[in-house]
Amino acid sequence: MEWEIKALKVQCIIEECDWKGAISDIEAHVMACPYRMVNCSLGCGEKICYREMEAHLSDCPKRIVSCQYCKYEGPHDFITNSAHLDKCYDYPVKCCNEGCEFIQERFWFKYHEQNCPKAIVYCEYSNLGCNKLIKREEQEKHNEESMKDHLQVAVKRVDTL
Repeated sequence: MEWEIKALKVQCIIEECDWKGAISDIEAHVMACPYRMVNCSLGCGEKICYREMEAHLSDCPKRIVSCQYCKYEGPHDFITNSAHLDKCYDYPVKCCNEGCEFIQERFWFKYHEQNCPKAIVYCEYSNLGCNKLIKREEQEKHNEESMKDHLQVAVKRVDTL
């Protein structure tokens, strides 16, 4: 009688699946059914039809990719968002000073930022009282044109000492 029960014909409970077979084979089919829902193997939290898993893995936000700038490897959703790109030393950064066309890897940007000719800086005689704001590249010209004024504020400063 047991073998008669095991020989009974059943079909898969998933509508899309047309598998039919013996009740004794149902457990094996359930484990291999291409229409069963499974969790993404990369851990993105999605439940996917097993037969669509390969397509999902090629587009999963948790798939491992390389940063196009520094070649660091990590999950796609990390590499392509600001969590990585805001710190990536090889990411190209544009100078924000008006008129400056500098675009270089973030690694070099700190040096540029400290020396950008288009940066607005205080006159190098600001400690003596010249409060002029000028582009770094115009500092020398300002010093030449304001030599008399700088000398006068320097003399006043010496007198007060």
